[in-house]
Amino acid sequence: MLSVKTGSGRFVEPLKYFGSVKAANARLLKILGSLENAHIVTSDEQYIHAEFGSPVFKFVDDVVFLIDENTGTIQLKSASRVGSYDFGVNRKRIKMIRDLFEEEKTDDSTI
Repeated sequence: MLSVKTGSGRFVEPLKYFGSVKAANARLLKILGSLENAHIVTSDEQYIHAEFGSPVFKFVDDVVFLIDENTGTIQLKSASRVGSYDFGVNRKRIKMIRDLFEEEKTDDSTI
């Protein structure tokens, strides 16, 4: 499980998925591929690490996803590399990815 600071207002509920790990992974990669400032650093069947660059100051944020087949959830974390305050950018990014992931709901058991 990813480490999160639960008492600081930073906790984000994991994504829920139905079907196969492979399908959930493919859906995440499709979403990340559609975002212009995302760069996939590492990807395997259960883990994705992406970087997002800010358009103005070129700050890099890391976003990681861990697909847990046992619970049918995807743990996720988005964090700035520099500084401790990001004006809510990471939380908004995770919300956008969550919304896109939920819009893409399909019968994942076929993949």
